[in-house]
Amino acid sequence: MRPFVGEFYSANPIKTLLIAESFYLPNECELHKDAEEWYASNESDLDSSEKPWVDCRGLIECDWFAAGHFLYRELDRCLCESTGIGFEGLAFMNAFQRPSCREGESFKHFCTNLDIEKSSEVINVVQEVLLPDHVIFVAKYPWDVLGAQVTSKDVAKKYDFVCHPGTGGRYWHNVDYQHGKQKFLKIMKMAGEQNSQPDA
Repeated sequence: MRPFVGEFYSANPIKTLLIAESFYLPNECELHKDAEEWYASNESDLDSSEKPWVDCRGLIECDWFAAGHFLYRELDRCLCESTGIGFEGLAFMNAFQRPSCREGESFKHFCTNLDIEKSSEVINVVQEVLLPDHVIFVAKYPWDVLGAQVTSKDVAKKYDFVCHPGTGGRYWHNVDYQHGKQKFLKIMKMAGEQNSQPDA
């Protein structure tokens, strides 16, 4: 579940961390369906067929052919369009540190106070380690419940959110919705332009 860090992330003058919503596990898995049990467990409690489902680095580096990998395909297309470089130029993680209890379903239906506590702790530690300049949530729900707990008082650091790309025409592709694809492209384009500016 550790964040993916692209090979060119450290070289970027404007370092960007994308935060999506949650992982999934197969519906027949029971470990993640109870928050306290999940946070008391460790990697050895998952079998070999379940571990790839929560391997953030492996998911970003795989072929993305599965329908469930649409998020990565769409974000990568937008990143290449706006900055000329895909995931290899940034860092990526999921906000919630417990997988959604049902495949494909939003974590908002299962979130507990313990999930919010654990997730904010992890996101803040990741920020301390990776020192991003931009933190962009690519799903509205985690921004709504975690944003205030993970934003920094450092005015130089930028925080924002867009909706989940999987919302399709209703939100992501809707030009009348202000937090969709066009906003993401604009944020990333501005970051890319800042990257290309020569030092004063």
